[in-house]
Amino acid sequence: MKTAVISPSNLVFATQAVGTISATQNVTLFNTGNLPIAVSVPATAGDFQTATNCGATLLPARSCTTPVTFTPTGIAGTKTATLTMTTDAGAKAVGLSGTAVAASLTLGFAPTYMAFPAQQTATSSAARNLIIRNTGSAAVNITNITGTAEFPVNVGGCINTIQPGTNCTISVTFLPSAANARTGAITITSNATGSPQTVNLTETGSAAVPTTSLNPSGLAFSGVVGTTSTAQSVTLVNNSASSITGITLAHTGDFATPTVCAPTLAAGGTCFFSVTFTPTAAGLRTGTVTITDNLGTQTVSLAGFGVAASTSALLREATLVFPDQTVGITSPQPNAVLTNTGTTPLTVSSAVLGGTNPSDFSITSNGCTTVQAGQSCNIAMTFTPTATGARAPQR
Repeated sequence: MKTAVISPSNLVFATQAVGTISATQNVTLFNTGNLPIAVSVPATAGDFQTATNCGATLLPARSCTTPVTFTPTGIAGTKTATLTMTTDAGAKAVGLSGTAVAASLTLGFAPTYMAFPAQQTATSSAARNLIIRNTGSAAVNITNITGTAEFPVNVGGCINTIQPGTNCTISVTFLPSAANARTGAITITSNATGSPQTVNLTETGSAAVPTTSLNPSGLAFSGVVGTTSTAQSVTLVNNSASSITGITLAHTGDFATPTVCAPTLAAGGTCFFSVTFTPTAAGLRTGTVTITDNLGTQTVSLAGFGVAASTSALLREATLVFPDQTVGITSPQPNAVLTNTGTTPLTVSSAVLGGTNPSDFSITSNGCTTVQAGQSCNIAMTFTPTATGARAPQR
């Protein structure tokens, strides 16, 4: 007899910008009969796409999975379709729905303004980084980045397509041509709203090397809300002929200085301190590190993008279908695969069996304890029936 079921019967996708692709959701087809069935799965259904792993034939007591994504086209609004799998056990339909919103093309910058410390005329400062982040819902194409004459720019890989929620980084140096106040700008040309956009630059060109200097004078970070970034280092240089004393550091905002300089720095010496970023909210976060000593104060400008944390998981095999098994004989061990689809580590406290016949099934190994973002783990199970007929637990 040829019979089959499909699960779930409906998929509802989150709001998605027009022209962008959603996260994947899965549809599973189960052969519940005792004969092979022929299967055909369409590649598209309206604004929904499939990438099935179902072959042309599905054996008895087996299942196959069809990942489905949502890529809305045209105008914003509710999008619906029906995914119909054709089988010789009957057509199996899944309702699909999602909401499309107009795509937004926006760029954010961290920092939004750069102030360089005094620099000897005709010499180049240490490079400072500018993070360019796609803060919209659709890809932004950056076509040109330029700096004014005294502020050369290394564009890195930013003349490119920047996907939503991702960054690229450019570096800027200060090369003063005269000993007075200098200003400039970085200009970013793209298809984003408000293009071309500018980040203003300023500082004083100095005729002599300053008594103390910082390298770099600004730092840029990005990270998930509630997690601490990798530390970045800043160097304090004593260019004078005598020791600097009374060195203290104070930080503000979502930034910290886990390592600091000693209170005294010898003439011609250098010391290093580190800065980390632990965003408390999503979006642009700013702060400073202020270095105070017997010669005065200096400031390191800090900027970072906080990215909202998410915790989610996908159980790849929502149902494990075991083949027919002799009473009292243990089956092979198929795996249930759990994937952390969020941005923070996922802690799995337990995996237990319930349902109608839990004693007929055993969890033989559980590799799921702490699962890092984007990683997967396996839970292996066996089936040892204690009686004839259909047997069913629930994880």
